[in-house]
Amino acid sequence: TMDPYRRSLLTVSRIMINSDANMQLRENDLILAIDGQPVSQFSSFTENVLGKTSVSATVLRNREVVDIDKVETSSLSCVGTQRIVIYAGMVLQAGHTALKFLGNVPDAVSNGGVYITSLCEGSPAEAEGAASSSNRRNSFITAVNNVQVTSLDDFLEAVSLVRNNDYVRLTTLDVSTDKVSIYSVRADEQYWKTRELRRNAVGAWSEVLLPFASNSRNRSICLTDDATSLANITA
Repeated sequence: TMDPYRRSLLTVSRIMINSDANMQLRENDLILAIDGQPVSQFSSFTENVLGKTSVSATVLRNREVVDIDKVETSSLSCVGTQRIVIYAGMVLQAGHTALKFLGNVPDAVSNGGVYITSLCEGSPAEAEGAASSSNRRNSFITAVNNVQVTSLDDFLEAVSLVRNNDYVRLTTLDVSTDKVSIYSVRADEQYWKTRELRRNAVGAWSEVLLPFASNSRNRSICLTDDATSLANITA
C-alpha cells in the first residue's frame, strides 16, 4: 500500500574527489541526521547545512549506525567555463565541477587539470589516429612529452617548447573507462595556431595573445556558454 507519510531517506550516491566528504563518507551511506537533527529530505538537509563550514553527521553504513564528528562543507561555484585553450584543434579547459564526482578522475583535476572537451573537424588532433579520435573527447591530458601537466598553464608551458610541424607526445586518461592512451599530434601554427580565450565578468569572450603562437591577434569573439561550440573556430 501507499505510505501516507511518504517516508524517505537520503542516500550518498557520489562524492566529490579532493573533498573532506570523500574522506568521511562512503557511497550508499544513508544520512540519518545532521548536527543531531533528523533529515530525510533535501529541504531539511539544506536547512541544517546552509551557511556552515562543517557539520556532524549520523549515517547508516553496512547496517551499522556511524557517527561522524566533523565533515567540512564545500562551496561550489555556479560559474561555467571561464578559460579555453585550443591546441592543434583540441578544445581544452579545466575540468568542470561535474567531473569531480567521477571516481576515476586523476588527482591532477585538483589543480584544474587539462580536459579535452572537443576536437575540431579536420584538425591535426582529429586526423592523427582518426579512428580513435572520438575516444579522446572526455579525457584528461596528464603529460606532454612525458612531462606531467596538471593545469592549462602547465600545458601551455610544455607546448611552447614544441616547434611548428613537430610532433608532441600526449598521455591521456579517459574518464569513462579509466584507460590510459599515448599518441602524437602534429603542431600546426600556420593553420591551427594555439589560441587562448577568456571570458570576462560580463560574459564576453576575448582572445589572449600567446607569445609563442604565430600570427595571433587580440580580438573579441562572440561565443555561447557551451565550450563545445568552440569546435567551429579555426585559425
